[in-house]
Amino acid sequence: MSLLRAALRLFFGGAVLLLGGVAVSVMTRDAWLIVGHVASVLSAVITALAVLLLVAAGIRRLASPPCSDAAKRDDQRGMDGVSIPVERPVRGGGGGT
Repeated sequence: MSLLRAALRLFFGGAVLLLGGVAVSVMTRDAWLIVGHVASVLSAVITALAVLLLVAAGIRRLASPPCSDAAKRDDQRGMDGVSIPVERPVRGGGGGT
């Protein structure tokens, strides 16, 4: 599973847990109020982990190696500091016509 997919699952799971915690806190009495607050705190921790995974996925995408020379288009060749060799006529010894 990719980091991005894991982060999205954590976001959705944290959101559902937060909604459940709010529902428990609003609809119940004192005994269940602590359960609602614990669910809300757990949701915040899950969401923080999801943000860290999103940052890691972004850094991983930015740090990916550039494409190879074979994948470059013809108009991009030679723009990376390495020039394409130019054919030059051979001096001397040629059987000229």
